[in-house]
Amino acid sequence: MMNILDITITNDTLKKFYPLDSFGDEEIRLIIGKSKLNHMQKNELLFKQGSNDSDIIYLVHGSIKLTADTGEQFILDSESEQSAYPIANLKPRRFSATVYSENASIFRVPAQAMEPFMANSTSNAQLKNNSISHDSELKVFDSDWMMALAKTHPFSQLPVPQLEKLFECMEEIKVKAGDTIISQGEEGDYFYLVKKGQCLVSRNNGTKEIPLAELGPTESFGEEALLAHTTRNATVRMLRNGRLMRINQTDFQRFLKSQIIHWINPDEVNNVLSHGAIKIDLTEKYKPDVTISNAIKIPPFMLRSQMKKLSRKNTYLLLCDNDNECALASYLMSLRGLKSFVLRGGAESLSFV
Repeated sequence: MMNILDITITNDTLKKFYPLDSFGDEEIRLIIGKSKLNHMQKNELLFKQGSNDSDIIYLVHGSIKLTADTGEQFILDSESEQSAYPIANLKPRRFSATVYSENASIFRVPAQAMEPFMANSTSNAQLKNNSISHDSELKVFDSDWMMALAKTHPFSQLPVPQLEKLFECMEEIKVKAGDTIISQGEEGDYFYLVKKGQCLVSRNNGTKEIPLAELGPTESFGEEALLAHTTRNATVRMLRNGRLMRINQTDFQRFLKSQIIHWINPDEVNNVLSHGAIKIDLTEKYKPDVTISNAIKIPPFMLRSQMKKLSRKNTYLLLCDNDNECALASYLMSLRGLKSFVLRGGAESLSFV
């Protein structure tokens, strides 16, 4: 077992951290002289949510727990890729941090110690004056971005251990303005999350490209092809340089689809309805001349626009033509914080109308 007291800070140690990895050896040596390495024990507090200190903090050894007042939390380990970034650098700090492992080593850099060298660094926009002019730019720092993501739907619905495993599966890619990330008509392979930058979603109607939406940090795309097992129904291009996190199809199915979509069998329908679930009829092919009793009828292509009329206080039972369509509908509803059950086998498995 490593003796925490044997841990020291050298130029090579700091070269693993952002943006120190872009600094010269002499610059790093001067920063080390003005900074502190703290050895801490389990449950010791690094900082509290709302604090406005000027330190830029890196996790050198061990693991820490990041917790928001609203309950969101995750564990950051020094061996993870996320630990290369400053911890909770947006001030006042958005959450609290305590030592999670038996001990940990924390490197604290006063903001003023780094400022003189930022003018020569490509990271100047992120760290000068220990602040950022545009809040969205901060999402390049993993701890802030991950906590912001943990507060959004559907990620806020995941158990903390599952969320931590999902973060571990994410692959970060650098992208440039003009890059095409996915193309309409191609097979789906990854689910994407915007970490930094902005992208445009568009669809070709056969004669021209129609803009549909612009996405920024913590927003996502690419799930529809994975859920419905269809080709991409839109093209996504970068409007600005940035970074994306992507999750392959296997991990998406394992950590998102399986956790967020709640399937029930036909023999469980009456129990779900007796507890107040409201039926939503999303069918197009199932007995088109028959109306499903006491159900809200929504054509599948109108689900996005009609969801705003549904209440988060209710639970819904989704009835579709097939499982893939229902899985997609349930996921889209989860993005708005709407709870739903999906009848396995679709409306064909209903014993009533």
